[in-house]
Amino acid sequence: MESTKEKSPEEEIRLKTAKVIIDRLLTFKDISFIDPFDILNISYNSTDEQIKRKYRSTAIQIHPDKCGLPQAGEAFNILENAYNFLSSPKTKYNFMNILSNAKERVNIIRKELNEERAKKKLPLLPNDTLDDEIREMIRKINKENEENEKYQRELKFSQKKRERDIEEKNKEEEKQKEMRKKEWEGFRNKRVRNWNRFKDKANKKRNLYEIKARSYKFEEVNENNQITIYQEKSII
Repeated sequence: MESTKEKSPEEEIRLKTAKVIIDRLLTFKDISFIDPFDILNISYNSTDEQIKRKYRSTAIQIHPDKCGLPQAGEAFNILENAYNFLSSPKTKYNFMNILSNAKERVNIIRKELNEERAKKKLPLLPNDTLDDEIREMIRKINKENEENEKYQRELKFSQKKRERDIEEKNKEEEKQKEMRKKEWEGFRNKRVRNWNRFKDKANKKRNLYEIKARSYKFEEVNENNQITIYQEKSII
């Protein structure tokens, strides 16, 4: 029978903390867009050193070799992907552009709202909600980008389809033109043949007439000096 070792209070606290982290990270599992700062649960103003320290401290708590909780490996992969995302100059640059855009939009909105609140003598918006507002704006911008990319793909597909349709139409018109040309040539050749046959018949009739025109008459004179004319005799 397998013996169960009782966990110390410190171990219980460590596992509970790890489970909270794992459960939180798994909420990003089915999200296509990566917000690495949100995954690492760190401020958008964090430096590279702060990002590294946050990643290492979190990784130690949920690393599958040190944490025996289910899905620890899956949660660790999500955490590691977020850190690698920020470690890559290209992906970080692209994300920082989106972040800059989000901050600018949020600041404009907050300024307008604070002006209205000041007129009504209400307290200004708290700064501790700023990251959440930026995070929400990032999601909105990402959705806009996805919709724009989808629109561009559909537009590109439509343009290619239109080009294919025009190409097919031109091919069909060229084919019809070639068929009409062949039909005309066939009709012309037929007319030439008919004309040649007509000329041949006309020539034969003319030749026959000319031959008949050269035919001669037989005349006979009897003893009483009477002349008898016979029908024309063709030489044919």
